[in-house]
Amino acid sequence: MIRVGIFDRSRLSMLGLRFLLDREEDMVVEFASSETFPVAAGVIDCLLVDADLIGDLPDSLDSVARADGSLPGMIGLAADTVGAGLIRSVRSDITEILLKDEPTDRIVDTVRRVAVRSDPLAESAVARHGFALLSPREQEVLRHIAKGLTHDQAARRIGISHHTVDSYVKRIRAKLGANNKAQLIRAAITAHAF
Repeated sequence: MIRVGIFDRSRLSMLGLRFLLDREEDMVVEFASSETFPVAAGVIDCLLVDADLIGDLPDSLDSVARADGSLPGMIGLAADTVGAGLIRSVRSDITEILLKDEPTDRIVDTVRRVAVRSDPLAESAVARHGFALLSPREQEVLRHIAKGLTHDQAARRIGISHHTVDSYVKRIRAKLGANNKAQLIRAAITAHAF
C-alpha cells in the first residue's frame, strides 16, 4: 500500500487530490492538510506539496524517514510554470513537479513512480496493480515471456500468431510502463505473475 501525504494551501485542491488518490486500490491518504505539516516519522511514502507551502516544510525530511532510514518522495504542485520554477530553485529534494491542472491519470502515475523510487517495497504493490489492469490474454502472454519463451514459442503455446503476441507485448509494455524486455520481466516477477 502506498501511503500519501498532501500539503496544499487550496482546500479545494487538497480535497480533490485526496478523493482522487483514496479511490485507488493501492493508495491511502494518511493526511491532507492546508495549514500545518502534521506528519510523523515513517507515515508516508510520497508527499504532494503546494508550491506556496514549500517554505513551511522542514529543512530536511529526515524527521519523517521510515524505519529503514529511507525518505519519502516529494512531488511539488504548482499552479503554473513560474511556480514550478520556484519549487526547483527552493528545494532540490523535490523528486517531481506537477502542474495542478495535470490530467488525473498523470498525477496518479507520478505518485506511484515517486513512491516506488523512494520505497522499493512499494514496487510490489504497484506491479500487482499494473498486472491486474492487463486482460487475461495479456497476462498469459506476459507469463510466457517472463518464463523466457520467445514471441514465436509463446504464440505456438497459446495458439495465436507471432504478430498477435507482438501486439500484446506492445500493449503490456504501455500499461506497465516497461521500456524494454528486462523491465517487463521485472514487473512480472515483482507482481508474482507466475
